[in-house]
Amino acid sequence: MMNQVDVAIGKDTDRLTPVTFHNNNDQLSDYERNAPQITPITAPAIIRELKDLPANTLFIIDPMHNVMLYYPTHNDKEAMIKEGKNVLADLRKLLKLSRIG
Repeated sequence: MMNQVDVAIGKDTDRLTPVTFHNNNDQLSDYERNAPQITPITAPAIIRELKDLPANTLFIIDPMHNVMLYYPTHNDKEAMIKEGKNVLADLRKLLKLSRIG
């Protein structure tokens, strides 16, 4: 979903940086290893801080490091597509109104 939203955002794509967090490099998927638009970060300390949140949650974080929005992920493809449309709509609004990045 992150890749699709990054592409769909169009001219504002340079204002987004998709990032994934992992405990170790063994958790990286083949897609993450080969996707130049996604920055994988191995950060056990961050993972420990986020342990109470559901796994595979998508966060929208502003340049000041504030979590603006978060979205669950779904196993159902149709539900994930619908969630992706919500993410895209919200991101477009945030980027239009943003004065910091």
